[in-house]
Amino acid sequence: MANMSYCRFENTAHDLDDCVEYIEENLSVREAKMRKALIKTCFEICEQFIDFDKQELDDSEIDCLPVEE
Repeated sequence: MANMSYCRFENTAHDLDDCVEYIEENLSVREAKMRKALIKTCFEICEQFIDFDKQELDDSEIDCLPVEE
């Protein structure tokens, strides 16, 4: 079931924390393929915030993301 838009990032963040805990586990072939897909997707997200010239994460870009309370 898809995440509801109002809690998409919250639910996904919790799920990613769970994945990090088990990232090096022996997995079924299907799960191992999805682990690769997940890592690629995470890298695509990170590419938006990495300064490749400096080879570092640009935290200021992340800090500028809007947050409404």
